[in-house]
Amino acid sequence: MSPRNFDPPSDDDSDAPEAISLKTSRKLVQKENTAIQAAQTAEKQKKREKNRQKDQRLKEQAKTKKEKEQDSSADEDEDNDVLARMRRAMQDAEGEDSNEEDEVEDAEMKDADSDEDESEGEAPKINPNYLPDDVFTAAFASESRPSASSTKSKAKSVQEKQRRKKKSRRNPKDVVIGSRTMRSLVESKTPATGGVAQTAKVKKFLDRTLALKTGKSSSRGWERRPASVGSLRTSGPAARFVRS
Repeated sequence: MSPRNFDPPSDDDSDAPEAISLKTSRKLVQKENTAIQAAQTAEKQKKREKNRQKDQRLKEQAKTKKEKEQDSSADEDEDNDVLARMRRAMQDAEGEDSNEEDEVEDAEMKDADSDEDESEGEAPKINPNYLPDDVFTAAFASESRPSASSTKSKAKSVQEKQRRKKKSRRNPKDVVIGSRTMRSLVESKTPATGGVAQTAKVKKFLDRTLALKTGKSSSRGWERRPASVGSLRTSGPAARFVRS
């Protein structure tokens, strides 16, 4: 008999999935879940520890800051006490100086009063080279009195001002309406006469041709009558306006 050739297992047989039971798969899933939960709890613990350290650090900073503020306030209080003491000492020194000055002024005032009393006790000496004071007072009094001419001139000026005011009141006032100025003219009692006198030719034309004077129109064969004479209607030409 010829020996049989033994074929090695192919790669396709090694790639085949391994058969796992349901029980083992459950155990594997439970292990994975427990590992995940342990990792999550460890992460939470780390965060808590980190937050706790942060809070502790902030509390320590606040405590140190408060202590520094207390120290600075104590220093300020001490400085204020020192300044208050210095001010009190300066005020006391100023009060003493003012008292001394008052005493010196009182002594000077007393000396001055005594000197004035002595000077009043002595009689005033008259100097023959100077005029007495009565002369100057009389001169000033005469100058201060107003003269008659000045009073008359003032009265005239007042009268002229009053006349000007009356004239200005008589003049018509202008009334401004928008951009126009309206002036009310003074009514004149006497009517204005004609500027040009009638000539001889004009008078002759009025007397002869137009026959304005009565009695001359009949000699020419016609007479003048008003337009309303002989009118039968309120509107219309007059009947027999001109008669021959």
